[in-house]
Amino acid sequence: MSVRHSISLSYANLPEAARTLFRLLGWLSSRRFSTRTVATLAGTTPAATGGLLEKLAGAGLLQRRPGGLYELHSLFQEFAVEADDED
Repeated sequence: MSVRHSISLSYANLPEAARTLFRLLGWLSSRRFSTRTVATLAGTTPAATGGLLEKLAGAGLLQRRPGGLYELHSLFQEFAVEADDED
């Protein structure tokens, strides 16, 4: 199974709100970000955004980093941008 296929399966099994947030993350200029930064960009609360970021991390699409940060690997970032272009 290819890496892209694995990413696609993980993405497809997410709820729509998490998929929407994942696509937004692809457009960030930094691959590391905080819950608060993403919440501001998404126009949601940090609590709601935090739950979605945890769903993405649980699906293996984000990495948790020290200091309450998350990181989006460049392969996942590319997939997120492509998925956004398809929608």
